[in-house]
Amino acid sequence: MIITTTRKKSQQFVNKMEKENKNSLVPALQKAIQILNFLSEQTQPISAAEVSKLLNLPRSSVHNLLHTMLDNGVVQKNENQQFMLGTKILQWANALVAEQDMISKFYQAIKQFPELEPYTLTLSTLNQDQVIYLACKNSSLPLGITFKIGMHFPAIFTATGKAILSTFTDAQLAPLLENLPAPFTDTGVTSIEQIQQEMSQIRKQGYAIDNGQLRKGMYCYGIALPNKFGTAKFGLAASLLEYEAQDQAVVDQLLTALKQLTEELKPTIFTQSN
Repeated sequence: MIITTTRKKSQQFVNKMEKENKNSLVPALQKAIQILNFLSEQTQPISAAEVSKLLNLPRSSVHNLLHTMLDNGVVQKNENQQFMLGTKILQWANALVAEQDMISKFYQAIKQFPELEPYTLTLSTLNQDQVIYLACKNSSLPLGITFKIGMHFPAIFTATGKAILSTFTDAQLAPLLENLPAPFTDTGVTSIEQIQQEMSQIRKQGYAIDNGQLRKGMYCYGIALPNKFGTAKFGLAASLLEYEAQDQAVVDQLLTALKQLTEELKPTIFTQSN
């Protein structure tokens, strides 16, 4: 009875939060997008009052949204208190173009390596403590996971995540390791000490290994794609079945090809970091 009541109260709370979100957060976001679209169509800066009048939006809402976006660089304001799009928009656009360029280069480059054909290949990026898959070529092997674009996992359990994190300084790593997720398998890392040991090993050998931490029976080998400053935004990985990874000749051939693939993509990385 107590459990049922608790569940009922919990569900009521969730329903309340969802209702509040629908009544406040979503409309606010819609208004912000409406304002940004409007600013993008203007040939000169415009005042908050004009934005409010022309979009038929409450002046207080427009004022609050504009100043929130101003604080975050999404819009900027001139000496006449008029608004225009900010440089943050350009940063987002550049990031999107960079990702699309890298994805295109990835699909082109993997065709040059028939020795990697039997394996699942992935291109990932880091978003806080998560790895997000940007591109993938799945093999026919029964890995237990079919990688999909947009899929994400805790970086500390994945080969690309480990590889990317290994290019970070201790200060950059610290906030990403504050709340470690529960491991997916019995080989998953469970402490900062284990992660630090892995980082040290990856830096020495030049690649990361997911020894069944993401999925039991699947091994992944990952290599970071550092920019000219040494920090990586992207990582490559090849995945295979655990029994295949026991054959050192197979692993050596895979790593050689993966490193060559990395070299193929380096010019794109260096161009983006200029």
